[in-house]
Amino acid sequence: YPKYAVAWFELGRSYSARKRPDEAKTAYENSVSSDGKFVNPHLELLQIALDGRDWPQIAERSDTVLKLNPFNFPQIWYMNGAANYNLKKLDLAERSTREALKLDVNHANPRINRLLGIILADKGDYPGALDQMKGYLSFAPDRPDIEVVRKQIAELKRASGATTTSQAPKQ
Repeated sequence: YPKYAVAWFELGRSYSARKRPDEAKTAYENSVSSDGKFVNPHLELLQIALDGRDWPQIAERSDTVLKLNPFNFPQIWYMNGAANYNLKKLDLAERSTREALKLDVNHANPRINRLLGIILADKGDYPGALDQMKGYLSFAPDRPDIEVVRKQIAELKRASGATTTSQAPKQ
């Protein structure tokens, strides 16, 4: 059955296990061609794009997965946000990262807060960025990048204060 998506998917997994990434990718793509609504091969193709840090592919593959199932993958929303951030699509990055934050009710991935903080800072929303960075600290107090985040928070406090001062009405 050449159009049997599950068989193509399992063949891709077999190739992946044997460290044959090109054949695995081809098998996953054949699985997608056979049944575009079967999420698993899309997830594997997304992982291949992640391994290669191929931001356009990460954005495209994660978009596909999220169209098929927008509710069960907060991590995919995060990846989509990171990809769009790296592609300088800040509005899309913010939207995806906020969706990831909504779905990650147990704060299993505190990096979502940090990414959203970085996005908001790039967009000039320093108070919002500051809130997200503080959230990151509260959910991940023992992460190795804590000192970097504390420095970012100090910079955001300065920037937020400068913005507030410059926007104060003149008397």
